[in-house]
Amino acid sequence: MNRELQNRIIAMQNLVRSSVIGRGQRSGLFFSNADEFIAVFSDSIRDQKERLIEAKRRNDEVRNEGISRGTGAMSSVKYADEKLAKQAERIETLQAFLVEQKKIFAGQDAVPFDLSKK
Repeated sequence: MNRELQNRIIAMQNLVRSSVIGRGQRSGLFFSNADEFIAVFSDSIRDQKERLIEAKRRNDEVRNEGISRGTGAMSSVKYADEKLAKQAERIETLQAFLVEQKKIFAGQDAVPFDLSKK
C-alpha cells in the first residue's frame, strides 16, 4: 500500500475516533471506499440541518405562543435560541470539514478500508 493511501486511512481512522461521524457506534465502521464515506457524512449533515430547521420552527411557535399569551416562556425560548445558534455553527463546521474531505479524497481509487482496525 502506498504512503498516500496509508495517510488517508489513518486520517479516516482518526475521523471516526473523533466522533465527527459514527457517534454512538459501538462497533467499528466500514466503508467500501472514500465515496461511501463522503456520502454517509453528507447524509449526516443533511439530517442535522433538517433537525435544526424543525427545532427553529418549533422554537418560533413557542415564542409566538408566549407572546400571544403573555406567558413567561421567553426565557426558555432565549435559551433554545442560544443552543440552536451553537448547533448551526457546528453544522457549518461539519460542512467545511466535508468540503476538505472531498478535496483530500478526490480521485482516490475505490480501495476498501476497514476503520474498525486500530
